[in-house]
Amino acid sequence: MTDTPAELLQQYFDNWHDGNGERATELWADDVVMHYPGRNRFSGKYEGRQSILNYLEEIDRRGGSDVIEIYTVMGNETNAAASYREDLLWGENTHELYRFNNYRFENGKVVEIWVYEADQHAVDEFFKRYA
Repeated sequence: MTDTPAELLQQYFDNWHDGNGERATELWADDVVMHYPGRNRFSGKYEGRQSILNYLEEIDRRGGSDVIEIYTVMGNETNAAASYREDLLWGENTHELYRFNNYRFENGKVVEIWVYEADQHAVDEFFKRYA
């Protein structure tokens, strides 16, 4: 039996939480696209696995982030979504992110990610101040 998108997404978050980002990103298709919202230096469309990895490496260089709590993972035949809390560590500063992301799947791989921040204005202000 093939895992559903929601089951795959739960495995994805479990891997991130366990510190196994490399295993988590194996779920991405090579041509995955991530849409990051807002009006900050990270806002925009990231096309391809390496583009997203470069974004994550930049976050890690500045301090990193930790998924603290998964609230909900749900899905249908082609999409899965998760609401969760993530702490963004930026030098001596920490910002709590509350997110609801949508992941579109094809052939068991994530092909598109839409990031939605609960308080986009606060995220933009955080990056404006510290990035």
